[in-house]
Amino acid sequence: MPEPNRATNNQASGAPGVLLPDTTTHILLDIEGTTCPVSFVSEVLFPYARSNLASFLKSQGQQPAVIELVQELQQAWDLESDPEAVQLRRKSSGKDPEPGTGIATEPAIANNGNRNSSVTASPGSAPSEIVNNQTSGSAFTGEFNSSSLNATRIHALVPYLEWLIHQDRKLTPLKELQGLIWEHGYANGSLQGPIYADVPPALRDWKNQGLQIAVYSSGSVRAQQLIYQYSCFGDLRPWFSAWFDTRIGAKQRAESYRSICTELQTDPSRILFISDVTFELDAAAEAGYAVLISEREGNPPQPCHPYTSIKRFDAIRSIMMP
Repeated sequence: MPEPNRATNNQASGAPGVLLPDTTTHILLDIEGTTCPVSFVSEVLFPYARSNLASFLKSQGQQPAVIELVQELQQAWDLESDPEAVQLRRKSSGKDPEPGTGIATEPAIANNGNRNSSVTASPGSAPSEIVNNQTSGSAFTGEFNSSSLNATRIHALVPYLEWLIHQDRKLTPLKELQGLIWEHGYANGSLQGPIYADVPPALRDWKNQGLQIAVYSSGSVRAQQLIYQYSCFGDLRPWFSAWFDTRIGAKQRAESYRSICTELQTDPSRILFISDVTFELDAAAEAGYAVLISEREGNPPQPCHPYTSIKRFDAIRSIMMP
């Protein structure tokens, strides 16, 4: 791997004294393990979404956005080849797998209750192919009506959604449904973004110095914004100028960071990326970014790496300020 373009440290790694390249105009931030505890998503957000799936679908099941997401998730289930997901589908439908395939041909759970239509998934089918690769025999060729999400359909689908969350599947409609559930939780006070105390002052100082601050996280843009809107320090969204999720590309691919440069209309050498994951930093460095690794308390250990580390954002701010 080529020598990374990284912020320099004139003292011991993680100690105050991290100096940004003087060409820096943008700072791109990860969230988990960088601006909030890495445990927040796995120990708070995921369990909250899982425990509130049924009640949310029951109360919000008539909303067009929710109906559309449920339709996409049911399609994903129809095409699942994972043995555990297939077993859940068998329990839900009472239908045995196709002989020799391990994949069930399912009666439609949706389509206004018409159980005559069916979807057959080929082994190896990927849920990500569903939206743009539907077959004419799909159970979802028609639209849901306003009564589609009745209690029976919710009861049938929830075990699959819980399984997806447990597997941490990066399925776009699941992420968006989780975001809607979290939005309700933030709004009613059940959830709050546990932003590290050194983050808001750093955001303010960087912004005052004319730097543009953006977010790049695997969570959906809406989920990112909710963490900052309902943070323990109030609404921090005004400090940010751009938000990116995996729709721009996977965080382990250099091309994703090049695409962000295009969106930000700047050269990669002018961007500092801060993350707690070395594989993400590898990709950013390959794209030409300056990088720092966040080593917050509680972050998972990372493989050996060449990057300068920080434990707090004020390690950067103290050098940047006059």
